[in-house]
Amino acid sequence: MQAKDVQFIWSNAGRHMRFVNRRWAQKPLGIAGCLLATMTLLAVACAPQQPVAKAPPQANKAKPEIQWAPCTDSDVAQCAQVPLPLDHADPAGGTLQVSVRRILSPNTAQKDPRQLWYLAGGPGASGTSILDLLHGALGSTLPNVDWYALDHRGTGGTARLSCPDQEKPGSPGGLAITPGEFEACLKTLAQHGALEALTTTASSQDLGSLIEALRGDAKVVIWGNSYGTYWAQRYLQLYPSQPDAVLLEALVPAQTSYQWFDHWMNETGLALMDLCAAQEACSQRFAQPPREVAKALPGRLASGHCSELKLPVKLSWVLGSLLYDHDLRELIPAIVHRLDRCNADDVQAITRLVSILFKDNGMLFAGDFSTPLYTHVVFSEIWDYPTAPTPKNLHEVAQDCLFCPADRSEMAQARKQWPAYPPDTHDNQFPAYKGPLLMLQGKLDPAVSPHDVAQMKKALSAKGQHFVHFPTGGHSLVGKTPLPQGGDCALNLLKGLLASPTKEPDTACVQNVEQPRLDGTSKLAAPLLGEGGAWGSNAP
Repeated sequence: MQAKDVQFIWSNAGRHMRFVNRRWAQKPLGIAGCLLATMTLLAVACAPQQPVAKAPPQANKAKPEIQWAPCTDSDVAQCAQVPLPLDHADPAGGTLQVSVRRILSPNTAQKDPRQLWYLAGGPGASGTSILDLLHGALGSTLPNVDWYALDHRGTGGTARLSCPDQEKPGSPGGLAITPGEFEACLKTLAQHGALEALTTTASSQDLGSLIEALRGDAKVVIWGNSYGTYWAQRYLQLYPSQPDAVLLEALVPAQTSYQWFDHWMNETGLALMDLCAAQEACSQRFAQPPREVAKALPGRLASGHCSELKLPVKLSWVLGSLLYDHDLRELIPAIVHRLDRCNADDVQAITRLVSILFKDNGMLFAGDFSTPLYTHVVFSEIWDYPTAPTPKNLHEVAQDCLFCPADRSEMAQARKQWPAYPPDTHDNQFPAYKGPLLMLQGKLDPAVSPHDVAQMKKALSAKGQHFVHFPTGGHSLVGKTPLPQGGDCALNLLKGLLASPTKEPDTACVQNVEQPRLDGTSKLAAPLLGEGGAWGSNAP
């Protein structure tokens, strides 16, 4: 396997990761980043706004005109730019061009057509950029389905929020926006003029309007991933009777706060090290319990251990990001072991991995992701929490964390200056949706609190609504839960939902999903870490 092949594997996996900024990281997702800086630079920000609850605008009933044309970057997809109201409560008050993409089934004589609408994560990922990758990986297994995606407001082809000069190649941070670039970027955003229209609620109304215009006689299934599940919950509040079924994977509950994000990332990384301890071929590489080795590393590194390792991105950012991918996470115990040992070969191997996966711009998967849009949505409605940690708590988490790159105490200070939009009355509320629903969640998902997931499971538990827990599943599940005899468990569940939305899902395959192989035999070890493989040529 060549390095270029690794790039394709990662790009495909990246659909589930939140985009990550070099200094402040979210994931992902799924693939997740933040545009922020120090308080000194924040002095130039727009005047702060205090969120004021208000009723959301009513859904627009007018059907938009949609003119499809072949996409310029695809042999199979059709694209459209659809004019939708900037404010759905005021259809005459101007429009926004919403980017939509579809891949129609080759079976034109379907008797019972299906539409699968994919909601991408982030916030900030582009659904239209991801659709061809999804279809290429899974389309042959779902031949009688029409695939659809739209871009959330503020990203991709839908009024993408950006700071062009600060995100261009050759700028100090490459695609990332560094603290030194923050002042100029905020000045650009202040000129946007429609920041309050780039909301989860407005994007949900865009989705509802498009489905109403395009569904015809087809059954509609919504597929939300990561932040796409948060977006789907808002959509279901506004359109509870529209979809025929909903699949949510990598849950982001409506009451989630990203303040505790780093804490749960680190807990998941340590849980993976516990899984290593349970596999002899992995645990025998460690003189001490793998969890304890990982817990001790941040302090050792801060004290000068492995100072020969010079990386363009934070080491904790690298390890935290790898947690999101089903294949890449299998390398984590070996990387922790090599950091603990840190000989010349280890330094060379880890440097190689970072140079291949992260390159010079520090990004794993960019596409048409919008870092400013991520910041805008998170600070406007996915930040406050009833038991909010103090800046001191957040800083302490970051100091002791091997798997989380951010310092949420800086974000907490920056949020005070961000021009957030006022959240509406749907904020922090689970939908009253009673239709067919399938929720898929991995126990090793680094992006969410188990407590929040439990609350969501309880809130969405009507007849025909099912929660499926994968004991070693990560942040993405469809296509990432392989079975010993071939096939994929989560994909089978999606197929079942599409075929018969009201039928009880067959979850027997969950217990047969292959476990992560943490013994260093990953097919990615040699391409990413060199000829010595996962553990190094002079292992142990």
